[in-house]
Amino acid sequence: MTHARTLPIRLAPYPGEALDSWWEAIAHRLGTTTGDVLSSMGLLPSGPSRPVTSGILGRLVTLLDEDQAATAAWSAGIPPEEVHAMTLARYDRRVHVIDPRWRRVAARHVWGRARGSRFCPACLANTGGRWLLSWRLGWSFACLDHHLLLVDTCPRCRRPPRHFPATTRHPLVPGRCHSPSQKQAPSARCGQPFEEVAALRLDTEGSASAAQWLIDTAISSQQADFGVYQTRPQPSLALFGDLRALASILLRRAPDRLAGFVPPEIWSLHQQPFPEKRRSFDPVEETRPGRLAPQRAATAALAVSAALHILGHDNAHTAGAALRHLISDADGVIPLKVAHRWRHTSPVFDAVHLATLAPRLSHSDQLRYRTADRLPRRPGSAAAARTAQRARRIPTQLWPAWSARLSPSSGALSRTIRPALSCYLLLIGGTGDFTTATRLLRSPAEDRLGPHMAHRLTKQGHWRAVSLALSALADYLDQEGSPVDYHRRRAVDYRDLLPWGAWRQLCRDASLGRNP
Repeated sequence: MTHARTLPIRLAPYPGEALDSWWEAIAHRLGTTTGDVLSSMGLLPSGPSRPVTSGILGRLVTLLDEDQAATAAWSAGIPPEEVHAMTLARYDRRVHVIDPRWRRVAARHVWGRARGSRFCPACLANTGGRWLLSWRLGWSFACLDHHLLLVDTCPRCRRPPRHFPATTRHPLVPGRCHSPSQKQAPSARCGQPFEEVAALRLDTEGSASAAQWLIDTAISSQQADFGVYQTRPQPSLALFGDLRALASILLRRAPDRLAGFVPPEIWSLHQQPFPEKRRSFDPVEETRPGRLAPQRAATAALAVSAALHILGHDNAHTAGAALRHLISDADGVIPLKVAHRWRHTSPVFDAVHLATLAPRLSHSDQLRYRTADRLPRRPGSAAAARTAQRARRIPTQLWPAWSARLSPSSGALSRTIRPALSCYLLLIGGTGDFTTATRLLRSPAEDRLGPHMAHRLTKQGHWRAVSLALSALADYLDQEGSPVDYHRRRAVDYRDLLPWGAWRQLCRDASLGRNP
């Protein structure tokens, strides 16, 4: 901790301002350097030889400890809470994840941006060059106050704004590009006035503006409760995990089918090729689109608008159908695998994922993943134990009353459907297949009976209704149990209940023949 002193002129933070923008505005007001301001606040050691690197300034903007926030607040005459609110820690566990040990944003976790910022030229012009903290988020791509698409790079030096730390040894002008100049002295800066940069104007009722409004609403409320989340709201961080996964799927599997989700101008900016990479910080075309935060605001607007179109449906099944329509090829092949698990996603996204794949799953997998339910889901860690317990509560042939209601017709189908229904009931949310179910239930049903009976029910249009009924019955048995232990009953060898000689004599007395 270095010695702090009160600032001779105090400047209140602009609402939503970033910490580095605030101390740059104070330095400009005092006519000094940001290094002097930071040393006065106790955030940097004083003296001409103070070591300042991009890592030090980046960590200050990302996260402050309690002592740092307290001394900076005392020096500037504001509450410590306001100082904390100007760091990226304000959005920790809401929009991105911060590693407290290294004080940096996890770049591979839900589009976290470690450094750099987009900007709105109109906002910078109105505020005298004050930068908003939200522009640093990977999910910010539009200004709803001025209805402009945020700008990604400086038009003069072609570098992302605030990618390099502002110099602490020389005075700076707020609202100018602070990237090092390419042709002048090492201490010189680009100096491009950002308020003069042209930005794409957005339709106030357009898809990009609507998508940004939904993003901002989820951040402020810290939850998602629209579309597929209406019946099961999720934390905002889970929403951004879902959006990242969907954006990755769409940008990789259907890059040419997304043009209708944004205006042609945004689509054109997204389609522009990246220039040849000559410097380490030059943007390059992403080999795995969607894995990290898009470098262009146009790409972020496109991906988020398309993903929110999917998640905006009323339930997982309609959302899955919309996603299936976008990514399936001419032969109906869906380029997704049910075994693939996306990181940092919510159960709602898993339901959409499974609903997308449902038509291509086998009937046994449809029962295992409960694709007929309102919220399809994968078998949990306790699925094996739950299956073994449910097997004790299910007869080898399903109860006649249930079978009569689930059988679509009489005759042979109604007689052979009872053992199949018992096996189907055991498969709900389980981990095995039809053969495993017949073994657990000691059923005489052949392995081919399961697919054959499911195909007949599907052909007659009854499979979904039967699956829903069996899911409800499985939930009841798991919660309430059954008065009969069918596993114990199946374990009894009835041949040993009566000795063979007594059984033979009983048959003779009953006149059942000589060879019972």
